[in-house]
Amino acid sequence: MLTPNRTEAGHLLGEEAGDDLAGVVGALAARYQAAITLHGHVAAPAGRAWLEESTVG
Repeated sequence: MLTPNRTEAGHLLGEEAGDDLAGVVGALAARYQAAITLHGHVAAPAGRAWLEESTVG
């Protein structure tokens, strides 16, 4: 499982992460064959994705 912040996600992608976080986590999951979570967006390497909308604090 990788839990990058937006800047780290951009470095892992080799480009700026942008606003499509669902697309970002999907691309990272496929590239690194790992589960990814970024600002509530979660993706598995097989292509399944979730959005966790609860807040903390």
